[in-house]
Amino acid sequence: MKASENHHRNDLPPKQNSDQEEAIMLIDETFASYEAHFQEGFEDRVMQACHKATNKKKQEPNFRLLLTRIALSGAAAIILLLISIYISDGSLDPESIFGIKEYAADAALLSYLNY
Repeated sequence: MKASENHHRNDLPPKQNSDQEEAIMLIDETFASYEAHFQEGFEDRVMQACHKATNKKKQEPNFRLLLTRIALSGAAAIILLLISIYISDGSLDPESIFGIKEYAADAALLSYLNY
């Protein structure tokens, strides 16, 4: 490969390219001789933190909280249904709630509720 091809390929002049290679070699040498020194007990602290994290994931789901959320959303749906019945009928008598009462065919709100 020619120097001109190398220049176009890396978009750097040949001198900067060699400076860059020297810098990379210096960094490689520096990190090759690096030895990490940790305080005593570091490994134990890391392992304890890992065990705590995995133990938290193994906890059983809170069924009481789950059932409470389901019950509250169901109660909210019932309240919204009762409000819509009251708006369409003007009362909350059992006939209105159970749908026994006859409705006019052009009742717009009722047609929205059916779909």
